[in-house]
Amino acid sequence: MSDIDQLEHLAAMQKKTDEMIAKLTAPLRIEDVEFRVGSSYGGNCRVLAYKNARVDMRRLDDAVGQAGWQREHKCVDGHWFCRVGIRIGGEWIWKEDVGSESNFEAEKGAASDSFKRACFNWGIGRELYDYPTIMVPGIAKELYPQYWNWDADYDDAGKIKWLRGMDGPKEMFTWPHDNLPVNVYEHNDAVREYWDDVHAIKEAIENKDWPTVVEYSDGMEAEVKRKLWLATTKGGIFKTAERDALHGNDVSRARKVLRGEQHAEELVNE
Repeated sequence: MSDIDQLEHLAAMQKKTDEMIAKLTAPLRIEDVEFRVGSSYGGNCRVLAYKNARVDMRRLDDAVGQAGWQREHKCVDGHWFCRVGIRIGGEWIWKEDVGSESNFEAEKGAASDSFKRACFNWGIGRELYDYPTIMVPGIAKELYPQYWNWDADYDDAGKIKWLRGMDGPKEMFTWPHDNLPVNVYEHNDAVREYWDDVHAIKEAIENKDWPTVVEYSDGMEAEVKRKLWLATTKGGIFKTAERDALHGNDVSRARKVLRGEQHAEELVNE
């Protein structure tokens, strides 16, 4: 191989490595971030943002392929360590960390935690370290942040720019308070006025009840739908998958049926 060929080969390998690292370190989708109450004091609760091991495994599979990574666990003096190896340029590169016990099944929890921490070392979900302290007024047993609708936006470096948690139409947390896009608040009146309809649409999408989706969505004024149909990062209320469904073929076919433009039998046969 000539010197030029070697340089081109090295450049191609470096490009491939850079692309892989970019995939690994890209911010997690907000749908992949989980939230739970961590502690409470003084009438306020601290909500923790975290990832689970399944998120790490999916990210590794997507970035390097199922055959491109591996994990090893070991217990040293009662502490569980995990190292995650990724094959780069024909050799395995390893990164390691130690886990802490969880509240349930201590040994299993520590092993899982060590894996998640090792993946942090590879950059997966590292932006979670930059999340603001989430303090919410209330009693821990009455708050369920895992069921709230969370939205987030990130800058070009992958650092979080703003974060919001909604419990139905009620805004539970926003950060920072003075630096949110104007559109974030634009939809609130529409949500409060049409919350029952929004909830019905979300439930119908989950159940794939497309005629019901059409009945509720087509009953809204165009300006109301414009506000609700925005991306969640711009203040909308529907998640990406829900917006895709609203604009998808199933809803379009159901609309034709309801308008008499297509027979129900045709819909069944498609």
